Formats: sequence, structure tokens, C-alpha cells
Amino acid sequence: MAVRHRPQLRRVDLLISPAGYAFTIWAVIYLACIATGVVFVRTRVSGTPSTQRLTVDLAVACAAAASWLLVSAASIDWLPSVLLTVMVVVLIDAALIAARPAAADVDARITLLVRTTMGIYAAWASAAVFLNWAADLGRSVADPRALGGNSRC
Repeated sequence: MAVRHRPQLRRVDLLISPAGYAFTIWAVIYLACIATGVVFVRTRVSGTPSTQRLTVDLAVACAAAASWLLVSAASIDWLPSVLLTVMVVVLIDAALIAARPAAADVDARITLLVRTTMGIYAAWASAAVFLNWAADLGRSVADPRALGGNSRC
């Protein structure tokens, strides 16, 4: 009986990789997003001058995040980095919207919640996008085996 070998996944060891506990920040981010969403639904107030644009940015970011989880699990090259790039672009826009002065009649706690959530989410998504692009480039461009050569470094 022939033994079938599963092909090994190409992995690139990054010179810089975060400690496992660093990823717990995503729990904080998602809890803050849930709290922000509950505030949006209950009060119909975002604490920003552009509620509709902020809502569109967050919808795009959430769709990209959900898609990112699926394509990352499926190990589809490059697509997770593209989706993270989309997330970063809309989250930076959302953070800029949240940074604008709010109307005087808006509860300051809502403004603080939205600013904090958008700032942390945009910052950590930015870090993730650079790490993902570096891994993709390392896997395909910087890896001498990917260039078809048999050279050893």
C-alpha cells in the first residue's frame, strides 16, 4: 500500500512576530465595536458630524473582516492582505471622521467611545496589514525557492 504524503505548506518564518498574547487586543477591539454598534442602534447617534459615512465605513470594514477570516482559513495567497488593506483604508477614514468635533448636543461619552474604537481598530488593522504584506512578499518574492532557484542562503 502506497503512502501518500501531504504537501507541506510553504511557511515563512518572520524575523519579527508578535507574542501570542498580543492578539488579545482583537477581543478588546471587537467588544468596543459591539458596544459602538449597540449605541448606534439604540440612540441613532454616532458622536460624529458624518454618521452615514461612518456607518458605511464600518459596514465595509466588517464585511472585509469577515471575508478576511474566511480566506485566511482557506489559505488563499494575497487575498487576506488585499482585504486587510481595504479595512485599513476605511478604518482610517472612520478614525478621521471620529476625530472631527461633534455637535454640542451629543453625549461626550458616545463621542469618546466612537473615537476610541475607531482609533484602536484602525491602528491595529494597520499593523496587521503590514505584517500580512511582509509575509506575502516573503513567501513569494523574497524566498529564493519561489524564484525557481536552488540556491541556499
